[in-house]
Amino acid sequence: MVHSFMDNIDMQPLVALMSKNSQFVIPTLSVMDSMVGQEKNKQLISDFEKQGINLNSEKAQLSAKLSKVDNAVASKQAKLNVNTFLKAGVLILAGTDAPNPGTAHGISLHGELALLVQSGLSPTQALQAATSNPAKAFKLIDRGFIKVGMKADLLLLNDDPRTNITNTRKIDSVYKNGFLIQKSDKSFANKKITQAIKLADFNTDLNSALMTQWMITTDEMFKGNSSAQLEHVNVPTGGFIHITGKIDQQFSFPWAGIYLPMTKSNNLGLDLSAMISINFKAQGKAGEYKLLLFSTNQPMRPIEIIFTITDTWEDIHLLLEQVPQGLLQSISAIAFVAGSTHEEVDISFDDIWLL
Repeated sequence: MVHSFMDNIDMQPLVALMSKNSQFVIPTLSVMDSMVGQEKNKQLISDFEKQGINLNSEKAQLSAKLSKVDNAVASKQAKLNVNTFLKAGVLILAGTDAPNPGTAHGISLHGELALLVQSGLSPTQALQAATSNPAKAFKLIDRGFIKVGMKADLLLLNDDPRTNITNTRKIDSVYKNGFLIQKSDKSFANKKITQAIKLADFNTDLNSALMTQWMITTDEMFKGNSSAQLEHVNVPTGGFIHITGKIDQQFSFPWAGIYLPMTKSNNLGLDLSAMISINFKAQGKAGEYKLLLFSTNQPMRPIEIIFTITDTWEDIHLLLEQVPQGLLQSISAIAFVAGSTHEEVDISFDDIWLL
């Protein structure tokens, strides 16, 4: 069950059935508090800002509410209901339903853990709700536990969260797949671009003038089966990139193509609101393709601009005026992709500019 509820009802028939069938519940108390006008994020924001963490891009979202009507009774009942699930042995998972008003990705999970403890979970049980319980629920055999052979996705802390759950906010470092994740330099976030930038000429490599690199992207990250390969082609006049592959027509939103992060962190974007167009040369299998613009201000789905190419090299100019200004102000990545109108991918690109 995703989302618990705030009704004061007899839960015994439900929890007995869920326990019998080994079902789980994700209470999402963070968004429920937002639904009943509760302000629970001031301390959360303060705890992270005291560590020098810049929350300028998250603070407005965390301070928003889905309702202006203060209903503390409903908030309390939601926690009592979670306690009923707990006592019945229903597996509890931690989740926030971010980025709804009152929540933000990442930081809100720390607030959710505190709300679970307020509902009667021990700090250790709350930690399990965010780690081993999701692994059990979704049968993820390579994560959720700290042991040999597991993925080394680790959050290292400066204090023990088993004694106080808010100690999860005292972060020393983060490791992904065993590698240390460097802290993002948010001073670069939303930097306004006002001059033309060469995103690629592919004469010598796949690098952009933004110090980022072009790479393959497919729907595989969402369990699709589209595939793509990238070839850097050198010719006497310079170079270009050639992408080949196949599109998984069984997937609901299939794609394959090339992708460029605009910054070194996908959580940060550049302000492109002063720019006019993205220009490039392309040729390949004739048909419709898409330019995808990923905005941190719309994290659920990229903006799409459709264009066509032919089997001969052509100059293409895609105007950015068709993109809402609010979304252009924080573009984290762009991509050129083939979609459901293709079965096979065979496209080439060169001289990509942001003008």
